[in-house]
Amino acid sequence: MNWIQHTDASEKMSPEKYDELVRIRNSLLDSTKELESAGAKLALLGETESDNRLRAYVNSMVVFREDVVTARNLKVEELDSYHEQLASKHDAFFAELSSAYKKY
Repeated sequence: MNWIQHTDASEKMSPEKYDELVRIRNSLLDSTKELESAGAKLALLGETESDNRLRAYVNSMVVFREDVVTARNLKVEELDSYHEQLASKHDAFFAELSSAYKKY
């Protein structure tokens, strides 16, 4: 997303940047399985609030399609807002997880 924020609107995405974007998207999608496993473990431990916050965090992750990014159909303000929301859910999850760890 830094590419949108830090390049001129007329600049096209290089093939290397595009490949990196695809790699990052695939990595994020692959990590979903690991996050589901982590959520299941939290649920088994009875940590339903941590599991709920993890699900909220994961569900808020948006994978922007490559064509949307390369066409610059996203505004910097939208990206900033998305980043703030994601950071807030991330922080809430880890605060709850920290509380859960203190119990053990």
